[in-house]
Amino acid sequence: MIESIESSLLPVYEWESPTNAIMGGFSLDKLKYGYQLQYLTYLETLSKIIPVKYFANKDCQKYIKLEIDVSNIEFFDYQLDSIWIRDYAPIWLRSKVNQNYAIVNFPYGANHFEKSQADDGFSAKLSDYLGIILTIDSFCFIAIF
Repeated sequence: MIESIESSLLPVYEWESPTNAIMGGFSLDKLKYGYQLQYLTYLETLSKIIPVKYFANKDCQKYIKLEIDVSNIEFFDYQLDSIWIRDYAPIWLRSKVNQNYAIVNFPYGANHFEKSQADDGFSAKLSDYLGIILTIDSFCFIAIF
C-alpha cells in the first residue's frame, strides 16, 4: 500500500519543507464574500513555491484557470463545501509496528446539521486517491495496525 504512494504526498513534520500541498474548497457560490478572491491569490502564490493538488468541480476549475496561473496546480474533480479544509482534513497516523500510514476521519462536529457532507467525505476521497486505509476513529487504527 505505502509503496504505491508518491513520497511527496505523505505528511511531513513541521520542521521539514513540504513538497506538495493538498487543497480545495473554492466555490463560485461564495464569490460575493471577497475572501474567495484573496484565497485564489494565496493559491497562486503557494503554487509558485510547491506543486498543489487541488480538489474542485469542473466549473470551479474552469473559473480558477481563467483567474490565476495554474501551471503548477493539478486538479481533481471533487467539490468541497468550504475552504476550511483545515477543520475537515484527514488526520494522518503512522503505525509504530510497520510504519504504514492510515487516514483517520473524525467527522467535524459543526456538521451535525448535515450542511457540509462533501467536507466530511473528503477523508474518504483522499484515501481512495492515495490508496491508504481509511479508518473511522482511533479504535479502528489500533485494530488495523
